[in-house]
Order: sequence, then structure tokens, then C-alpha cells
Amino acid sequence: MPARERLLMDPDWRFYRGDFPTPKQGQHWAKGGNFAYGPLDPAYDDSMWRLVDLPHDFVVEGDFTRQRPVSAQCPQLTGPPESRASHMMHGFLPGGVGWYRKSFLIPQQDLGRLLEIEFDGVFRNSTLWLNRHYVGTHLSGYTGFRYDITDMVNYGGWNTVVVRVDATEYEGWFYEGGGIYRHVWLLKTHRLRVAPHGTLIVCQVEPERPSAPARVIISTWVQNHFDSEHNCQLRSTVRDRQGQTVARVESELTVRPLDEAEVRQVAEVPQPALWSLETPNLYTLLSTIMLDGKAVDECETTFGIRKIHFHPDHGFFLNGRPVKLKGVGCHQDHAGVGAALPDRIQAYRIERLKEMGCNAYRSVHNPPTAELLDACDRLGMLVMAENRILGTSPEVLGQLEALVRRDRNHPCIILWSLGNEEVRLQGTEMGQRTVSTMKRLVKRLDPSRPVTLAMNGAWGRGASHVVDVQGCNYIGCGDVDAFHKEFPD
Repeated sequence: MPARERLLMDPDWRFYRGDFPTPKQGQHWAKGGNFAYGPLDPAYDDSMWRLVDLPHDFVVEGDFTRQRPVSAQCPQLTGPPESRASHMMHGFLPGGVGWYRKSFLIPQQDLGRLLEIEFDGVFRNSTLWLNRHYVGTHLSGYTGFRYDITDMVNYGGWNTVVVRVDATEYEGWFYEGGGIYRHVWLLKTHRLRVAPHGTLIVCQVEPERPSAPARVIISTWVQNHFDSEHNCQLRSTVRDRQGQTVARVESELTVRPLDEAEVRQVAEVPQPALWSLETPNLYTLLSTIMLDGKAVDECETTFGIRKIHFHPDHGFFLNGRPVKLKGVGCHQDHAGVGAALPDRIQAYRIERLKEMGCNAYRSVHNPPTAELLDACDRLGMLVMAENRILGTSPEVLGQLEALVRRDRNHPCIILWSLGNEEVRLQGTEMGQRTVSTMKRLVKRLDPSRPVTLAMNGAWGRGASHVVDVQGCNYIGCGDVDAFHKEFPD
């Protein structure tokens, strides 16, 4: 049995567009969270539901309409003009509710392992049940999430997962689609393991000295899901793109029961092949947990060795050389396809943009899918990764943390954007406090990159006092030279 398995769960889901009546009083919550009504029952007959493969966007399959969607609470409302305009900007395609069901087999030999189901993205407000048990609810349409299903699984038998997706509400003013529009995975691991997104790789390199080794600083978070303390070893192996080992370091550690430990290691890579726009060289970090001389967990992290720097007078530098950013802002949907893009289209888009002379990509206005960033790493495209919502509530900060944790090892990313055109906040003292809190979180998770905020006004006020790189949308609306004179750094 492999130390770690990550299985794609995209094929063979049953899909129903529409909703089911809410259970009668007292039946919505059951003892032990065990639900037996409608499609939540594993015995439910879904043979009339449509068979689909993920990623899937059910909104793009709908019929175009010029009518604003009717509110279930107030059918008589036509809505204010801005609501009707929002409907127009969503492509005249109404949202709604959809249900997904899938049955899968878990072998008896998996008993004792940790099992998690991972969703890369669901738009939006999804609720999940497994074997009639309520598992969780996730609001955001753009951040990935995972659920521990270890205790709810039928080992040696079939399991039924049910997902309700409510895309009746919008997050943006652009086409967003609806459904399980990114990949789904089943993760099986040992109870002593590298935490999900539990590596941070920061590289220090001297581009002016090509023969000098690169210093690779590796932080790894190791989880212990046992009830007892464990002593183990962490082996970190760096491999080049040919698969050859170029560095290795090992550390002893003790992880307390039901806890997590951070290990910091430093490896030196001789004569590093730098990641650049022209030569996007990539390395792989193999993290191995050894317990009693046996490898119990292994995971891989792709990264690149490069140096980035923003100079207030001379602009952006990559590996010590000035680079003019010739970029585009792209939403994640694609014409005729919707939001559920096959991986090949992600790479196709970057290939075409590079042919046009583009070298920078802004993920407007939400975290991108992982496959897009993989393509940017592989093909050599710089990225400004953008957070969806400005704020400091636990929900909003959780979305920001999910973005940074997942994507902080992609060499293509050169900027974290905390938000876009937050007109009511960006120029205020409240906005300054909000951006300060968000920036502190980002710097704790990733100290290697600057943060920005896409501001469409109020330059020099509020958030301008906090961000590392000033964002100026609609640059003709302000005097950039006057701003730079006031803010020379």
C-alpha cells in the first residue's frame, strides 16, 4: 500500500438541477447528524439523475433570460437597477440549486488511515453529507476545502456522498457559474503525516554569481493524529527537473499527541537552474516522514528558485534584471465553456497569451484554480494572485489563508492582491486597519512576497499607508508622479 494516495474522484457523479422540500419540523436535524430524507438516503434511487463528470458548471447549461431571477422570499420584487445589471453581467444565465451524488468503495485495508475528501472549488454555498451524516458547509465559491471523513466511512463497503450546491447568490459582478466546477479528490494518509499544504519553501539566490549555491529554506508542518507522542524523522529531498537528487537534509522531531510540529531545514542547491520567463526551471521537494525506519508518508511540492524585487524608482526585477510587466486581468471562465474548465484550456490560455507578448497574469477577482498556476509555473508567466473579499472576519481571513497556504510555493506568483476596488474602505482609517490585519496574516504565512491592493481611487489615503506595492486601477484618473513623490518607497 502506498504511503499516501490522492485519488481523482471526478468521474461518474449523478446530477439533479433543482431542489428538494425542506423536511418537516423536527426532521431537519437528527440524532448523530444522521439524515434519512430524500437524496441523503443511500438507498435513494437517482437513476433518473443525469450522469456527469467533474468539473461541471450547471449554470452554463441553462437557458438565457433577460428577466432577473425571481426571489423565493419575495416573488413580487423586480429588484433595484444594480441587481438587474448584475444579472446582465452574469451572462443572462440564471443560477439556482443543484445536487450531486456519488457512490464509491473503500476497502477494508484502509481502516486505520486518515481519509479526507478535497474539493478544489464549488460555486457556491455547498453542503455535504456522507452516508446520511452531515459533514459540513462551505460558503466561498473560490477557495478549496476538505473534510475528514475517517469516522463516517463504511470500510469494506460502499459509501454515498451527497452535495447540495446553492448558486442563487452572487459573489461578483461577472459570470461565476455554479456547481462542482473544479476537481474533487480522495486523500488517504498515515496518521503521522505532512499537514495539508504543510510546506513553505523560500529560496535565497545570488543571480549575479551563477556558480554560487542557492539556499533553500524549508518549513514543514508534521501532524500527529495518534493519541500518543511519536518520535520520527523528516527527510527533505530536492530533485531537479530530470529527477536527479541535488540536495537532501534530515531532521529528528517529536510530535505530541493530536498536535502539529514545525520543522525548519536549510538545503543548498549547487549551481541552481533559475526559474525565469524564458527558462521556467522547476524543482521538486519530496517530503518523507520516517517512523521506526519506515516511510509512512510522502508528498511532493513543486517550486522554483528565483529572486524577485520591486524597486520604487525602477520597477520590477526578476533574478536581478528589470522586467516590464505586460499583463492582463483574466476571469476564470472561458467562452462557450463556462467556469468548469478542463486542465488543457488552462494551459492553452497561457500559451496563447505568451504568444501575444504577455508576461503577467492577474487572477481577477478571486483565487485561481491550481491547474492554472501549474501552467504558469511550467510555461513562465508571472502572476498576481487575488483574494476575493476585503475584511477581517474569521470567514474572510479563512479564505485569505486558504489562498496563501495552497499557492505560496508557486514561483510564478510575485504579488498577493488583498482585494479589488473596495471603494467604501480603501481610503479610510477602517480600510487601513483592515489591510494591516490582512497583511500581517499574509506575511506570517509567506514572508517572501509583497502585498498590494487594486485601488481605483483614494490613492495616498487609507490602505496606501500599508501595502508594499501600490495598485492604481484606471491610472489616468490620478497623478501617479505626485503620488510617488509623497510615497517615495
